[in-house]
Amino acid sequence: MGKHQDLADFIKGVHINLRLRSREIGAEAAWEEHCKDRQTLEKYASAMRELATVHWEKNSRINSDQSGILWVFEKCNWYFFGEGKDLFISKETKMASRYSVTCDFNEYFVGKSISLLDVGSCYNPLSQFPNLITTAIDLEPADKNVLRCDFLSVDVADQLLVIDNSCTQLPKESYDVILFSLLLEYLPSPRQRFVACKKAAKLLKKGGLLLILTPDSKHATANSRLARQWRLALASLGMWMLTTEKLKHLRCFTFVKAHDKRLIENWLALQEVNMPADEAIAIPQDKNPYEDFNSRETEHSRSDTDNNYLANTFSQIIGDEDIFLE
Repeated sequence: MGKHQDLADFIKGVHINLRLRSREIGAEAAWEEHCKDRQTLEKYASAMRELATVHWEKNSRINSDQSGILWVFEKCNWYFFGEGKDLFISKETKMASRYSVTCDFNEYFVGKSISLLDVGSCYNPLSQFPNLITTAIDLEPADKNVLRCDFLSVDVADQLLVIDNSCTQLPKESYDVILFSLLLEYLPSPRQRFVACKKAAKLLKKGGLLLILTPDSKHATANSRLARQWRLALASLGMWMLTTEKLKHLRCFTFVKAHDKRLIENWLALQEVNMPADEAIAIPQDKNPYEDFNSRETEHSRSDTDNNYLANTFSQIIGDEDIFLE
């Protein structure tokens, strides 16, 4: 347990250091600096891989009902092979009638396999599901089947381009699903999170899913204001929020790319929007002053928010497990 705690403390420290550094020099400069720190990235990837795989083997059967990975698999099947896609088409059809917009829904998914882009994948855990054709990317891969890629800076073009296992461009409107599993919290500013979501919208096919898993240990409605901000921000990018579900330590969102952006623009015009979209994807940690965090190299005086965040980071893989709580 001691080694696991050390690894977990290191990961938590990386997250906090990145947020603090972004407040000193700006989020973009801090992110660029972080991406160049190969030693830290390699250690981070190794720690994530070890924690995830060790505890997956131990706890996945016990706590599968709380596993974010299982939720992703089930949500993909529900949408593409169950009632989800038809439910969404029905909703968009009603919207088209309400706003007098003519839409053709013939371009929606048909097939037996699902193309999925896993952003911040670490070791490609979704490869275990045969009907998911996964492209896995990460800043510092922990597995040879994961491509090195900074999602914030990668180009969106006509085709996938990989050089020496580094992805330099991704194909536009090519993916049925894009997964952000605990990715947005890693990014130190709301604007960077918005940029990531905007890029996802460009990469998704019409009717494709953006699945977002975010840490949330509070009761079901505690973060409803933030959830609404996210909903409106994603709507500005042409993405409908189809479902939101609460696991014990996670909030799971299902967004769908609108077939015709005019539909969602008409809906959004009727909503009360209180802040610019690129400021709206906020997380509780953004307001943490870290007043007692005197040294980036120590493990002292970290808030409950960050302690819970660390535990939640691994609950998405292994289910509910309190080994990482301080």
